[in-house]
Amino acid sequence: MGLRRGIPARPAPVHAPAVDRSGGEGEAQGAPGGDAAQLDTSDVQGVPLMPAFNFSARFADLVESGKKRQTIRAERKRPFKVGDRAYLYTGMRTKKCRKLGEGRVVQVLEVVIDRERLQWETPNGEVADGIEVPAPSALADDMARQDGFRDYTDMADWFEKTHGKTHGLPFCGVLVRWVPA
Repeated sequence: MGLRRGIPARPAPVHAPAVDRSGGEGEAQGAPGGDAAQLDTSDVQGVPLMPAFNFSARFADLVESGKKRQTIRAERKRPFKVGDRAYLYTGMRTKKCRKLGEGRVVQVLEVVIDRERLQWETPNGEVADGIEVPAPSALADDMARQDGFRDYTDMADWFEKTHGKTHGLPFCGVLVRWVPA
């Protein structure tokens, strides 16, 4: 069951056969986009997929300065993995697209954001023994500040407003942390 009490655990990823999208040149043709887009280099000559994160203008300066080194995202078909190279952007799929930097993913944790609680798995992956704190609380506020929010209430409001139609609260996703590459 994981952290999402009553919500089935995410299914194992399905791997499609590798397709050469290199156009014969050995370089992958990417199509970044969306909140957690990825450059599509799926197993082209042994190159792994590389996640590209798109940050709203609200968070762009924090990411570029290195003050924000984590993000909480909805789960994807291809899960984030420790060791992935992350490409950090703002304004993807627009003329104002700007690269903010690159990072190497060092931690990926399941997380649940709700009005009354914040819960995440422990770093060793023991989901059943995950950490659950009442929200708001000092620990929940600290987690929110690391993600670029004023406090936990600000973060919960943002997630409800931004993901309300598709995910809503409780928001079940993953927390991805990186270090500069």
